[in-house]
Amino acid sequence: MSLIPNEVKIAWKEAAQLLNSPSGGVGIYCTLTFEADVRPSNTLAVDTASNKPRFYPPAGGMSRPSQIPGYSESSVNPASGFYQAEINKTIEGRIYGGHSEYMKDFNLLGTVQTSDSIWKFVCDKKYIPDLMRASYATFYPGSTKEFKSKLLRPPQSYGLGQDVNCISYWVSNKI
Repeated sequence: MSLIPNEVKIAWKEAAQLLNSPSGGVGIYCTLTFEADVRPSNTLAVDTASNKPRFYPPAGGMSRPSQIPGYSESSVNPASGFYQAEINKTIEGRIYGGHSEYMKDFNLLGTVQTSDSIWKFVCDKKYIPDLMRASYATFYPGSTKEFKSKLLRPPQSYGLGQDVNCISYWVSNKI
């Protein structure tokens, strides 16, 4: 049970969504890239081992190996190649840099001496599953400021009654 009235929560959510949007707010677009599934492809490496003749090992290692019947050069078709398919999803949110190098590194990584750039990304709470399974994120896609980053910390809900946005931390020098 929440002590915050639903009308206030709805108004807060609408204001947060307007703030996150690139049009009329301070938000940007972010493209999440997922490693979704494995798909066959004939253009990649071919497994030639599956169509070669097979042999029994020789008994005692003294005689010649004998060929297994049924396996010949053309009896088994070569396997096709596979590749990792990637799927993109574009979301919107706000991105912030760290306050200072010392505090950013100390609070997020537990170290002081690092050259990694840490970014805080604020977006709608409904994108938490997408943020968790993304291989990497591209911020400012299609512009001169575009950069890729990996998730550093899992997204955390925050907002009025933990009902509005999520914050996630990304590191940009790890790709």
